[in-house]
Amino acid sequence: MQQDDRAPDSPISASRLALVASRTINGVIITDAARRIEWANEGFTRITGYTLDEVKGKVPGHILQGPDTNEETRRFMRERLSRNEGFEVEVLNYRKTGEPFWVRVEVQPLLDEKGVVTGYMGIETDITDRKLAEYELQRRAYQQVAISRLSQKALTAEVPALMAFAVEAAADALDAAHAGFFSFTADGKKIRLEAGKGLPDVPAVMDRPGDEAFASPQDAHNEAVLMVASRLFGGLTVKSSLGVLVSDGEKPYGILVVGTPEEKTYSADDLSFLQSIAHVLAAGIQRSAIQEQLVAERDRAEEIARLKSEFLANMSHEIRTPLTGIIGFASVLASEVPEPHREFAALIEQGGHRLLEVLNSVLDLAKLDAHQVELDLQRLHVASVVREILPLFRPLAEQKKITLSLEEEEGSETGYALLDRGAFVRILQNLVGNALKFTNKGRVTVEVWADEQRVNVNVRDTGIGMDQSFIPHLFEEFKQESSGVTKTQEGSGLGLSITRRLVDLMNGTIRVESKKGEGSTFMVSFPRVEQGAAPEQPASNPQPQSATYMNRASVLLVEDNPDTRFLMQHLLQDVYDVEAAADGAEAQALARKRIYDLVLMDIDLGGGPDGIATLESLRRIPGYEAVPFIALTAYALPGDRERFIRAGFDNYLSKPFDIEELLQLTAGLLAS
Repeated sequence: MQQDDRAPDSPISASRLALVASRTINGVIITDAARRIEWANEGFTRITGYTLDEVKGKVPGHILQGPDTNEETRRFMRERLSRNEGFEVEVLNYRKTGEPFWVRVEVQPLLDEKGVVTGYMGIETDITDRKLAEYELQRRAYQQVAISRLSQKALTAEVPALMAFAVEAAADALDAAHAGFFSFTADGKKIRLEAGKGLPDVPAVMDRPGDEAFASPQDAHNEAVLMVASRLFGGLTVKSSLGVLVSDGEKPYGILVVGTPEEKTYSADDLSFLQSIAHVLAAGIQRSAIQEQLVAERDRAEEIARLKSEFLANMSHEIRTPLTGIIGFASVLASEVPEPHREFAALIEQGGHRLLEVLNSVLDLAKLDAHQVELDLQRLHVASVVREILPLFRPLAEQKKITLSLEEEEGSETGYALLDRGAFVRILQNLVGNALKFTNKGRVTVEVWADEQRVNVNVRDTGIGMDQSFIPHLFEEFKQESSGVTKTQEGSGLGLSITRRLVDLMNGTIRVESKKGEGSTFMVSFPRVEQGAAPEQPASNPQPQSATYMNRASVLLVEDNPDTRFLMQHLLQDVYDVEAAADGAEAQALARKRIYDLVLMDIDLGGGPDGIATLESLRRIPGYEAVPFIALTAYALPGDRERFIRAGFDNYLSKPFDIEELLQLTAGLLAS
C-alpha cells in the first residue's frame, strides 16, 4: 500500500504542514489532544516499519515501547505530557519486526489561537548507530580494564586464582555464557579443565582437540569448531565460539575457549582481547613456575638471576605495550566522551598508572640486584631539590586535607652533598609519598638542616605509625606491616627497600623512629661537601608550538602495533604533520618521498627488520644523516637506553609514555 504523506483535512492546519515539511528527513507523527496518532510521514514508516493505517488512532508509546524501554524515561515523558509541556529524550523503541532501536524524540504541544492544546507533534531521529558505537566504546574500555586487572594479578596471584579470574574476565567482556581454560597434560596429548564459567560437570581428562579449537572470528560458526566447543563444554549447545592458545611463546600451557548458545558475531578486536588475556595468563603461569623453581634451587644464584631477568624482560615488554594503549586511550576518552562516561576513563587511567608504578618498582629493584645502577654524583644543594620536588605532592595533600610543609633549619642554605639527582629525587618521592599515604589527618613536615659534617633531611608525619617489632623488617623487600586480607594500604612493599639501597649507594644513612598511632619520622643523612659554585638553575624545557604559531614540523612514526599507532597519531596530529608506517619497508618507502623533520621509531616491528636495522637503512637515504631519531619502545630494562643510543638514536623514551614528556622531548630535538 502506498503511504499517503498528506495530512488529513482539519484539524491539521497549514502551519502544521509547513512545520512537518521542513522536518521530513526524520520520522514525524501528529496526534490529537488525547495523544492518538492522526498522521505520520514516510520517515516514521522507514524507521519503525509501521504504516499510517496501522498506527492511526493509537497511542505511540503503546505500539513502540517494549520490555527493555527504560521505565524512568517512560515516567518522564508521561509527566511532561500531563503538564502539556514539550520535551526531548532518548528512548529505546521497537520496530514492527520486534527489533529494538534507539531514537531521539522531540515532542511539542500544538496550540490553537486561544492557547489550548489541540494535539502533539513528535519528531524521531534514529540514533541506533551512535548508541551501538557508544556501547562498543564502553565494551572496549571494559576489556582494557579487565586486561589491566588481570595484569596486576599476574604479578602476585596464585595460578588457580589467576586462571579463574582470566576465565571470568573473558566471559564477561565478550558476553559469553560459557568459558573455560583447559591445560595440557605433561605429555601434551590430553587436556583438563582448570577453570570454567557456566559449565556442567565435564570429564577430568579429555583428548586434546586439534586446531579446530583455535577459532577465529571468521570460524566462530564453523560446524567443526562448534563440535569441539560443545565437547569441551560437556555437551552444551554452542552456536558461536572463539578459542586461543595460551603460550608464553615457547611452551604451550593450554586452551582458552568462550562460547554462546546463540549466534554471535565476533570481531578482530574481540579476538585480540582474548589473545591479550591468554598472553597475560601465560605470563602469570610462567611467573608462578619461575617462582617455584627459585624456591627449589635457592643455592643456584646465577640461574636464579638469569630466570628473573628473563621474566622481567618478558613481563616488561608484554605489559608496557598494552599499557600504552590503556593509559593513552583512557586520557583521550577522559577529554572526549560525554560526562557520564568520564569516570570510567579515569578509572582505567588510574589502574594503568598504578600497574606502571608497580612495574617500575620491580624494574628498579632488578637494577639494584644486578648492580647495574650507574650514579652520576654531582654537588647538589639539598634544600633546593627538596623545594623543587615538594609541590608535586601538594594536590594529594590537599585532597586528604593534610598540611604539607617544608622547614629549612640552621645550615640548610649551605648544605651541599655529592648526590645523583635522579636517585635523590626517588628517595624524596618514596618517603614523602609514604608519609602522605599513611597519614589520614594532621601534617607531614620535611625538615632540612646541616651541621659541619652532614646534610640531613627528615620526613615527619602524624600518621598511623608502626609497631617496634616491625621496624627491623621495614626495609626488606615486599615487607608491609599489614598484608593479605588484613592489608590496609595499597603498594608493592618495594619503595623503602629501594630507598635504603639508593641511600647506601650515595654513602648516606637512613633510620626511622615511630610510635603506633602517633606517627613516624624517617631521617636521611649524607656527607656534607664544600659549597663550590652557585647551583645552576634548571634550564627551561622547550615547549611544543601549535601549528597556528609555527610551521608544522613533519614526523614519521614507525610503529607496528595498530592501537599504539592510532593513539600516537591522535595525540600528535594537533602539533605535527604526522605520517605513520607499520614496518621498516613502509618506513623506507615514505622516507624516499620526503625528508621528515623527526622520526619516532619502535624497536620491535614484528617479523621484518627491527627498529635498529630500520634506523640504519634510513640513515643511508640522502638527507637523513642529521634527522633526529627517537627510540620509542617497551624495552625498559637496565642497559636498554644505552644500547639504543649506541645504535644511533638521538634519544629514548620507554612505553607507556606521558604525552607531555613526549612533546617536550620532540620539541627539544627539533629546537636544537
